[in-house]
Amino acid sequence: MKILHTSDWHLGQKFLNHNRFHENEQTLNWLLQLIDEQQIDVLIIAGDIFDTMNPPNYARTLYYNFLNKLEKTHCRHTIIVGGNHDSPTTLNAPRELLKTKNIYVVGAATEKLEEEIITLKNKAGEIEAVVAAVPFLRDPDIRRSVAGELFEDRENRIRTGIKNHYHQLAENMLQYEDLGVPIIATGHLFASKATDNKDSKIYIGNLENIGVEDFPDVFDYVALGHIHKAQRVYFTNHIRYSGSLIPLGFKEIEDVKSVYLIDFKGRNFEKTTIDVPVSRRLIQVSGSYDEVTAELMALEIDKNALTAWVEVVVLTEKMIPNLMEDLKAIVNNKNIQILNFRLKNIIQKSLQPIESQNLKTMNELEVFEKRLENVDATPTEKKELTATFKELINWIEERDVE
Repeated sequence: MKILHTSDWHLGQKFLNHNRFHENEQTLNWLLQLIDEQQIDVLIIAGDIFDTMNPPNYARTLYYNFLNKLEKTHCRHTIIVGGNHDSPTTLNAPRELLKTKNIYVVGAATEKLEEEIITLKNKAGEIEAVVAAVPFLRDPDIRRSVAGELFEDRENRIRTGIKNHYHQLAENMLQYEDLGVPIIATGHLFASKATDNKDSKIYIGNLENIGVEDFPDVFDYVALGHIHKAQRVYFTNHIRYSGSLIPLGFKEIEDVKSVYLIDFKGRNFEKTTIDVPVSRRLIQVSGSYDEVTAELMALEIDKNALTAWVEVVVLTEKMIPNLMEDLKAIVNNKNIQILNFRLKNIIQKSLQPIESQNLKTMNELEVFEKRLENVDATPTEKKELTATFKELINWIEERDVE
């Protein structure tokens, strides 16, 4: 039995106010082709199908078009669990209809634990795999509040609740051990000792949700989502994050995006990592003014490819007038768009602390002017910054009145 482990599609993501329809469409079409070529039997999506609780219509269309086309491939079973970005109601709404197509959706923890256990059967009605389809476990799903409990006690309750959830499922799945079929679990959480890729770590209760030692031994493979970087967890081979399908920020551009093909023979498996083709290049250009301009001039993107999105970080000792306009002019006739731009001051000045007693007597503008003394800028630039800050204060005051 061949299983394809994916997660963190984040359909509908707004990337600096730009939608990612074309990237998502190309990637999902590639996924359908891969499923057919590799003769995948089971597809797992381990949470965060959508990027927001109320995804835009085009994201929903992509999702349902994919599931419709999936029916025409070799794939016979699909397991979809909700992530922390997903709305359980949105995912669960068509659940009964999708179930008739062997697409099983668990948007949130179920009232009856056994409803999270899905038996996958072949055409003869024989069980060929069993899945504990565990979604993102929200605080109320696993912990009852206790009046007066300490923060540390609350964290321990959450961790214990997650651990117990998996162990109770495992106890119910022991009955399938003698069948010799794969026993699989999903999850959408942060497992301790996983390598976080900067922006993707979101906890329940600000703690690592579960340790690798907390997953019961009955699980032959644990398909995790939530961390966007593909990896095994600690030194295990069978507990893995597949990572996101596309980079979800400039901080992820160095990650090679991939999916896992898990080929089971009985309860043993071989793992193959399959890289996801890059549909749109995200590029970060960093350096001095001369280095940045030279790199932008040297960049060449195929005219038939999706426009490359670029973040520019200029390392400078002083303000550079009209810098953004100059950089945009360089890429004007290229298949390149600068989406984000930052100036990074390479001269680090130590800020002189403002005594708390003085803060009590100072207004916002005085605090701003005090901090401005540490900024390396000309008197004219400081005057312009002060004028801008005054406009901001006036805007906030007018907004409060309204």
